[in-house]
Amino acid sequence: MFCAPHPVPGAQKENASMIKAVIFDMFETLVTLFEGRTYFGENIAADVGADPAAFRKEWHSIENDRSTGKYTIEEGLKEVLTRLGIYSDGKVRLAALKRRQALSDTFSAIPYGSLKLLQKLKANGIKTGLITNTFSDERDFIRESPLFQYFDVALISYEQGICKPEPEMFCRMTDRLGVSPEECLYVGDGGSKELYAAKDAGMHPLQCTWFHDRAFEPHIPCPILEEFDHAEHPFDVLDHLPDGKTARGNIVLTGMPASGKSTAGIILAKILGMDFIDSDILLQQREGKKLSEIIESEGVDGFLKAEEETLLSINVTDTVIATGGSAVYSEKAMEYLKKRAFICYLEVEKEELVRRLDDIKQRGVVLRENESFDDMFAARKKLYEKYEDFRVPEEGLTPEKTVEKLAEHFLKMTERTIGFCMTKR
Repeated sequence: MFCAPHPVPGAQKENASMIKAVIFDMFETLVTLFEGRTYFGENIAADVGADPAAFRKEWHSIENDRSTGKYTIEEGLKEVLTRLGIYSDGKVRLAALKRRQALSDTFSAIPYGSLKLLQKLKANGIKTGLITNTFSDERDFIRESPLFQYFDVALISYEQGICKPEPEMFCRMTDRLGVSPEECLYVGDGGSKELYAAKDAGMHPLQCTWFHDRAFEPHIPCPILEEFDHAEHPFDVLDHLPDGKTARGNIVLTGMPASGKSTAGIILAKILGMDFIDSDILLQQREGKKLSEIIESEGVDGFLKAEEETLLSINVTDTVIATGGSAVYSEKAMEYLKKRAFICYLEVEKEELVRRLDDIKQRGVVLRENESFDDMFAARKKLYEKYEDFRVPEEGLTPEKTVEKLAEHFLKMTERTIGFCMTKR
């Protein structure tokens, strides 16, 4: 069996080009126990009539045995209640039932991001693994869940007879996946000292924090650990792959107002089978006002700040994103998008743009005081060109041809294939 030596200092600097496998924890990583009906030790104690402190002490004393297959959940409950002198078969059945009801809530609310992330990893040829410490009932739910089919290797403590952070768990994973530890990204919330164990095994640890605000005392599995990289959203994991931008599969449309970004984006998303977001609409929804009203009430700087915050809130995969014409004024937002998407500049000549734009103020176009249309055009054109990955000049193209060009560029850059035909309706 292959097992990595202890890494030398500095060896943990992640090299995304090396990552061939992503290993996940389960609870507070792909699903959360803080969903719907929660049922922890104090809840069991209340239902069976036990002193909470006494129950907690005995329950925790057999946690390893429950996690490594020596006790089923029912057998563990029987053992503890017998030690406390309050055993009855009815109490065991009640506590076991309520645990399963709570787990049912957990696995009935699997986040979209968890499923989508696993699907994206498989589609990109990245191997996936699961290392989880579980009891018998949790094991059952995991194996029956929609998540389970996406794991190439699943190491469940109840079946393996050992728990994290035992080094052997990580050695078994790399051996069965057929990869070296340096080729593995380990993603977990940090409970059971798993991130330290992954690091010691030679993997690249990544602390997920997207469920962190759900937990409550005394059940917070792990605090935020500053020594590790963090992922605030499941899709952030894709940014740690050899080409995170390709893995995400997003396309951002930039260009002047009235360049047709929204229209082209909707059609492009339909052709490619992707989702669609219009950042202007998202901004209006967040602010509860039309664009022109935001400019009027907040001023240009206030509008640009709100727009930047809206763009920075977008965390998606397989999505066409049509941005507002002023999005390029935010370097922070554009760098954020550029890491997560291919940027396409829809180029329209100034004369054509003048023809298309009728009421600039009503449309919500950002113009500073004393700034002319020509000044705005020149300034934005430079910024569109600065951030573009590719450009589609619209001159001489019908809307259908524009979308075809967009699709061709995107498919070429992402090495995808798809058959499509644009027809007028």
